[in-house]
Amino acid sequence: MVKFVTILMILPCCLLAQSKADPELHEAAVKAKLWMQQEAGRWEALRKQGHDPAFAKAIVYPELLRYSQFRDQLETIALQVLYIQLGAAYADFSIGPFQMKPSFVARLDALKETAVNREKRIAALTSTAGQFEYLHRFLSVMDKRCVNMRWSSAADKLRFYAAAYNAGFHRSTEDIKILAGRERFKLSEWSKRSYSYSELALTFYQQELQAGN
Repeated sequence: MVKFVTILMILPCCLLAQSKADPELHEAAVKAKLWMQQEAGRWEALRKQGHDPAFAKAIVYPELLRYSQFRDQLETIALQVLYIQLGAAYADFSIGPFQMKPSFVARLDALKETAVNREKRIAALTSTAGQFEYLHRFLSVMDKRCVNMRWSSAADKLRFYAAAYNAGFHRSTEDIKILAGRERFKLSEWSKRSYSYSELALTFYQQELQAGN
């Protein structure tokens, strides 16, 4: 237990040093945290819905690191042209600040697979309010799924939730646990370095707790 606590204490320092050594990560982190600060009211709304804002922020933090407004506009156009008419088999890009795929949110809403409903889904995904609503639904689904699971720590729970968000919450518990430890998340298509999505989320979470957020 002492060893685990020690690791959590030094983890934020490690990420700070890491971000300074990795300009791409440092620049992305600054932008991600600024975006979060600008949406303070929406994080507070999540709190009123029964979710811990720091925990919720940590889950989507790696996606905010990767988010590119220019790329997002191109992928949104592709979804509006292909996904709405033909479905996820033809286009299933991650869009919005939280980088959600239509196939991901389709498991969170009750819409039937029609062109009209797919258009509604994309409309929601292209709005900040819609992204937060789907994040709320994801957290609620995970809380229900994991109601009988026992966690060794908040960090253990966060790793699992973050991996489920990134890899797909429809996967088996065993698959999600395996994927939580893999370093396969890149900040862009051109990045040479890969990170563990769950560890990026965890380090951010520890920083939020230390800052009293």
